[in-house]
Amino acid sequence: MTELRFYISTALIVLFPILVISGIALYLAPHGPAIVWGINKDAWESLHTVAGFLFAALVGVHIIVNWKMYRSEAKIALK
Repeated sequence: MTELRFYISTALIVLFPILVISGIALYLAPHGPAIVWGINKDAWESLHTVAGFLFAALVGVHIIVNWKMYRSEAKIALK
């Protein structure tokens, strides 16, 4: 289980900057076809979409895997 947590956390750490950078690139890109930082807008959109879906799925798995810990922490915090 610890190994799974490591891989999930590592993937989330890698995906988050990808989402931030691609989000900034899409914000800076003008409407229509454009190239930002040497990559066209369609590629940025695809990268952002795929990374976003992977990130959301991994957050869900992360919550499921760590649910017992979250529950115990909540019990301590709510005392």
